[in-house]
Amino acid sequence: MRHDGRRGEAYVKRTSRQFADRFPFADLPALEICNALNACYNSQRAALGQVFEALGFGKTLGRSTLLRVLFFAGRPLTHNEIGIELEVTPGSVTYLVDGLEKDGLARRIIEPTDRRTVYVELTAEGKIVSEKLTPAIADLTARLCRDFTDEEKKILLDLLFRFLAADRDSYSS
Repeated sequence: MRHDGRRGEAYVKRTSRQFADRFPFADLPALEICNALNACYNSQRAALGQVFEALGFGKTLGRSTLLRVLFFAGRPLTHNEIGIELEVTPGSVTYLVDGLEKDGLARRIIEPTDRRTVYVELTAEGKIVSEKLTPAIADLTARLCRDFTDEEKKILLDLLFRFLAADRDSYSS
C-alpha cells in the first residue's frame, strides 16, 4: 500500500503517547517531534508524487531525483558522481539509470579512453521532462511553506539543521 501522506497531528500524538505510556523514560515532546518530522516527510513525498503524476511522470521519486541531478549538473555525470550526489549504492544507481534509459530520458556514454568509465546524460526528451518537473518542485515547496513568514522559515530551518546535526552525531559516533 502506498502512503498517502494523510497522517496528521492526531496520529503523531497518539503514536508518541503509546511510546511514552509504555516507556517511562521516554521524552514525549521528543517523540512528537520525531513522529511529526516523519509524517511531514511522508506527506511531502506523497504531494510530490501527485505533482509528478499530474505532469505525466508517474515514475518513482528516485528517478525524478536523478532527473533533477542530471538537469542541474548540466553535463554528463559518472555513475560514481550520481551515487555520491544521491547517497545511494552503485546497484541503486544502475537501477535508476536503467529505468530512465528504458523510458528514453537518459543514455549512457562509455568513455572511449577508459571503457570502465560510464557517463549518464539526459536525452532531448529527458531535458523536456526535467524542464517540467524541476520547476514543479520549487512551486510545491513554495506552496507548502506559504503560511510561514520569512522569519518563521528561518527559525524552522535553523531548528531542523540542529536536529539533523544531532541525528548524524547519534549514528556517527
